Amino acid sequence: MMRAPSAVRKGCHRSIPLRDSWHNLGSYTLTEKDSSQWRAIKAKDSVVEGTISAGGTAPPPIDWAKWDAAISHKNIVSSMKGFHDAQVAILDAALKEDHSKEVLSHTKGWDLLDSSVKSCEKSVEKSEEIVANGARALWLSARNPDLWSIDTNEWIDSDAYWQAFMEKHFFHNDPEIETSWDLESDEFDKAMSDEFIKMKKKFNDKSDVPVNFSMMAQYCSWEYYDVYRRALFEHMLYYLTRTGGDARFFPEIPPPAWLVQIEELRSRFVNVAHRRRCAKQDAGLLRVAALDLQPADYEHGHGEHHHEDLVAAESENFEFAAARLMGSYALFADPYVPCQSAAAVVRAVGLDGGAGKFVSVGADVNCIFYLPSEGATSMATPSEANTALLDHLAMTGRRLNPSYANLMQIFADTVESRGDPWLTAPGESVADAFLRRLKSDDPARPVFEAYVAELKAKFSNSNAEMKTLSLDEVLQRMPAIEQRYGQETALYEQLRLSIAKQQAGPSREAHDMVLSLKDEGGLGKALASGSLTAVDPLGPSVAVGEEGEFVESLSAFQSDSVKVVEAVEGTKVEALDMKKK
Repeated sequence: MMRAPSAVRKGCHRSIPLRDSWHNLGSYTLTEKDSSQWRAIKAKDSVVEGTISAGGTAPPPIDWAKWDAAISHKNIVSSMKGFHDAQVAILDAALKEDHSKEVLSHTKGWDLLDSSVKSCEKSVEKSEEIVANGARALWLSARNPDLWSIDTNEWIDSDAYWQAFMEKHFFHNDPEIETSWDLESDEFDKAMSDEFIKMKKKFNDKSDVPVNFSMMAQYCSWEYYDVYRRALFEHMLYYLTRTGGDARFFPEIPPPAWLVQIEELRSRFVNVAHRRRCAKQDAGLLRVAALDLQPADYEHGHGEHHHEDLVAAESENFEFAAARLMGSYALFADPYVPCQSAAAVVRAVGLDGGAGKFVSVGADVNCIFYLPSEGATSMATPSEANTALLDHLAMTGRRLNPSYANLMQIFADTVESRGDPWLTAPGESVADAFLRRLKSDDPARPVFEAYVAELKAKFSNSNAEMKTLSLDEVLQRMPAIEQRYGQETALYEQLRLSIAKQQAGPSREAHDMVLSLKDEGGLGKALASGSLTAVDPLGPSVAVGEEGEFVESLSAFQSDSVKVVEAVEGTKVEALDMKKK
């Protein structure tokens, strides 16, 4: 009874035609979802079978006579027929080709494979030889006798291994030190190397108790400068100022005349700075005081860091001054004289008695330029330029630190000692001379190159906005220009105190100190006693007597600084962006 169902099932399967076809599996679908999926599969299978059946018979040829009679434009039919015949000929030729024969004809690559296999086999043999030799060496090394039991008179002449063993332990390594070391290990070799380097560094130490400073006169100049960084700074600064050259061509041995000149300039600086230090020490009863612009301690790296910060601060001041002048195209405007105040107009007219002309290069440029008559002016010397700057500061109620002013005069005299011409080559403009001296890898070079290109475009004859102005027109425009000039100067000063690395730090510290003094209740007393004074950087000092007014001014400065920094960082310079691309 149990065998009847299986026998009936097998007999039915044999009697049903195409029992091996998967088309009969649809009877096993149980749900409506399965049935829908089964119908979709059957439909796709029908499409495939129809496509195969249609491709099995060759399509009838095209009846070109029919199309020629139906289309009036005979040239179109002839073109289509020619294209069809050409394509059919190409396909027929491709089908007639024996591709298997062509593929089998390219067998040259097998030679390369065979040679590669042989090379690999030789490499494997060499590797096996190296492994075998290494195993032998490890076996011998593990069974070496103690050093005290070795007799140097035995085996040496007959065995190269023992020759190398004895040479290593009795000539390169000391067997009496650190007996716990494995004298053939990499760690021992590294320890010996570290000890040698330690002793070498101790001999060449640059600290307060050097070993070999007594022989410094016999050292080469680069090692002398490596020890005496102050001398390197002085000699390098004099070389760059005196020649205008590049630091890469710094002479190994400075000429004796330069060394004498350096000592004379040092004496000029110390004469002023020392008098001020003496007065400061006497007034404050100080035991130790530093010279102006100099650190109190030149040793222990203080002098080097101090001068690095000083040079960085001067570089930042130049960048901000150049940026303000570039905003009005006043930088490198030679031979034009930029005028942004009535006093500047009077000074410019006095150069040639008014024989020149005033020009405006555009309504967006807050500056009027005066072009003196030909031959009326010449390149100013560095001393004349420095004197003009100091006179301007004195006329506007501002003075420099006497030591700093003396240092500026020393710098101007050193530059002037180059001779004439001290800045530009014959026929070269100031802008081109500046770019020639600027290093090619300087981060600011793309900025100056873009500015010089715009400057030349502004003063070229192709500038449609450039026009000549009379003296009356200049005087009529000057009050508005001078007002914007004052606002622009204040804006750049605020920006300098906000983002300059050498200025922003002390500025924030002073701001925090004032707020701390206010919280402690001592700000009003400091203002009333005069121990704390508010100073306008663009004019004479002005004492603020009320605490609220001072704090309000300080808060306004901080708020304006944030706005100014955001505005500057969001500004896009089209010429500079194109140059970066």
